[in-house]
Amino acid sequence: MKKFTFFLLISLISGFWNYGTAQQQDLLKTFIVNGGVYSNEADHVSLSYYNHNADQYEVADSIYTQSTQDALLEGTNLYVCAEDSLIRYDVESMTRLAGTEISGLNQLAVYEDKLLLTRQYPVTTQSLKILDKTSLQTLETIELSGEAAGMEIYMDSAYVAVPGAWSTAEGKLAVVDLTSLQLSREINFGANAQGLKEVFRKNNIIYTVNTNFSDAGENSFSVSRYDVFEDEIETTVINGDYYGYYGNSVMAYDKIYIPLSSTIASYDINTQETNFDFIEEVPAAVEYDPANDYLHITESDYETYGNYLIYNLEGEQVQEPVEVGIAPEAMVLDLEVVNEFAYDQVDFWIGEGTKEAMLVIDWNDGTEPVSMAWGYRYDGEVTAEQMLADISETDAYLEITTGGGFLNDIIYEGEEVTHSGIGGDPDWWSTWLRSDSTLWQMNDGLGTVLSDGMRYGCSYGFDPEATAPDVPAAAPEAVTAIQDRAEWEARIYQSNSRLIVESKKPVKALQLYTIDGRKIYSGQPRNKTTSSISVDKYRSRVLVVRLISQSGQAMGKKIIVK
Repeated sequence: MKKFTFFLLISLISGFWNYGTAQQQDLLKTFIVNGGVYSNEADHVSLSYYNHNADQYEVADSIYTQSTQDALLEGTNLYVCAEDSLIRYDVESMTRLAGTEISGLNQLAVYEDKLLLTRQYPVTTQSLKILDKTSLQTLETIELSGEAAGMEIYMDSAYVAVPGAWSTAEGKLAVVDLTSLQLSREINFGANAQGLKEVFRKNNIIYTVNTNFSDAGENSFSVSRYDVFEDEIETTVINGDYYGYYGNSVMAYDKIYIPLSSTIASYDINTQETNFDFIEEVPAAVEYDPANDYLHITESDYETYGNYLIYNLEGEQVQEPVEVGIAPEAMVLDLEVVNEFAYDQVDFWIGEGTKEAMLVIDWNDGTEPVSMAWGYRYDGEVTAEQMLADISETDAYLEITTGGGFLNDIIYEGEEVTHSGIGGDPDWWSTWLRSDSTLWQMNDGLGTVLSDGMRYGCSYGFDPEATAPDVPAAAPEAVTAIQDRAEWEARIYQSNSRLIVESKKPVKALQLYTIDGRKIYSGQPRNKTTSSISVDKYRSRVLVVRLISQSGQAMGKKIIVK
């Protein structure tokens, strides 16, 4: 068994990519924002939605502006960018909750309690605004070197596309520190990344779609690959028979779907192969549906009513077109998380307090159940590392090894199931975070501070691809390793081939158990406070040491015999 694993301290509080297929969702609605005919002042922006359960399309609100740029759904909040109006809606009642006037609206992202907004022409330098996501009041304005577009949030930074104006000769990626709300730096991707417009992430790699076209010869766009850890950039230029970039790209699994003038092309990030004829539509907006593995597309000639269409990832249309508004250039999917394991299904609870968290561990080793869950009660501010330590010390079947901010190994040796920990390729653990209403997202690692109702996940595997924890089974209550621990002052350790027990409280009996609860030793210390037991034949085994006081109180500690 390999005993060392490198654990990456990862923070992904917001962003598109949710790894793995275990996360269950239902598609409820598709919100579509129609820009209308731009040259007709009487034709304005409309907010509409398609109800998938009722098979019905409805217009919910009108916004008296002339174009739309983006829409974002976060919880029950729907944010809409419409020319110079930023509006927050409640998606359940479809009522306006807040609004503000800002020029040059472009793209949106959420980080914790903040709403990030990129800006374009006529704005040329103050192109990133950070707002309070509830009130929409401006908290900070970040000076970038030009107009800004798409964003991806990774760890505690926002990676922001800076395409600049159409004539800008180089593409740049701005890195903004979201803890200090300051620009860290701008990375110049060079001339081949002109029009660096959209940003995606998979593991530690940032991918950008760069959309400026050459002035002579064949049209071209490019895809750049930026390794965050190695600080290395690689750009692939793609030539093809088209004359423009329409709508927005989306990423699903290992492919980026890129809308061009008469087609949606697919680009494989591993092979760098491009299929220009993937879907022959003129898209206004594209979204990926992880609940069904579909692409949702709106198309329009910008003068007449457009259509809403759904395709699978093989490029086949799976639903009849639905007529929507003119210029439907913004779309967002309302996905409901399906919880297949609730808090009231947890059997093994540890700790006391008014707050609750759930630990979910997935070994990804094919042994059923591949994933197990424990409950944790606490008060005050507690980190994930402390929760892992408390659960590991309490459940005698479970051994979690951490140190210096690293997660080294997780072993489970129960009566009916064994998960042996690290082994194979990949060989890193990833850690995750979710609530009842959100999907698993990578988090701040062992330093994550728990919140009431949080689900904290540990999943074996990171490189080449991390997988979110699967739906767990309840961890069974096991031999309890610690009881009345506060009443004791005892030291239990190994010296050479002997187990040493030193206790300030007189010990009536000392017992050893295997991890599956089988008693292998029971004796009485000669001087009541100090004992020495040979454990040579139990090398590389996990044992539970149990001490019983003169009054009958018990405490235990789990050890690994070396």
